Amino acid sequence: MCGFLNDQAIRQKNLSTEDYAEAKELFLRAINNVYLVFGEAAFRKPGSKPGTDIDTNLWDTLMITFAKYKERQIVGHEDELREDFGQLMSDIDFTKLLKLHNNLLRKRNSVYAGRVEAILGQPISWDPRRFSKGDRATLMQDNRAQAADGLARCEYCGTVVTDATVHVDHKKPYSQGGSTTLENAQLLCPACNLHKGAKSP
Repeated sequence: MCGFLNDQAIRQKNLSTEDYAEAKELFLRAINNVYLVFGEAAFRKPGSKPGTDIDTNLWDTLMITFAKYKERQIVGHEDELREDFGQLMSDIDFTKLLKLHNNLLRKRNSVYAGRVEAILGQPISWDPRRFSKGDRATLMQDNRAQAADGLARCEYCGTVVTDATVHVDHKKPYSQGGSTTLENAQLLCPACNLHKGAKSP
């Protein structure tokens, strides 16, 4: 878990205000949903004594699955979800996936997410805040094509940006109803994006 958190800290070093808000929203949604279903037994194998350490493999599986759902989809299904989880934890094939740490993370998550979806239905989708890698590539290519020296630059201050440093930002902030479309996108350096925050240009 420590290695995962360190990797995330490095990757998220220059997190924009909007990206931070989105990550926080997803984390809080996931943790609240997991506690709604499992209470104090959250992230622990069934039958664990109170106060035992959380199981990090259950942590990632539960957090990833429940981040996709809104609370209103879960309310009224808590008992069914707990019962199904207990059955799953008695499945030898699934418990083997838990012992393999992160090597089979996708398979473990896929198995559990499928069971949760069978109970709750499809997650309610929400408008994505993040621009896709394809959007980023298109914006970088267009920005480079407009520059005499062929270098991509921050649209506020003119600082040269690279694929590793550029932030794709909403011109009209997402929090103010701005859409995640190329028409509402701009390339900013980390400093300008953090300074802009959730303000319109």
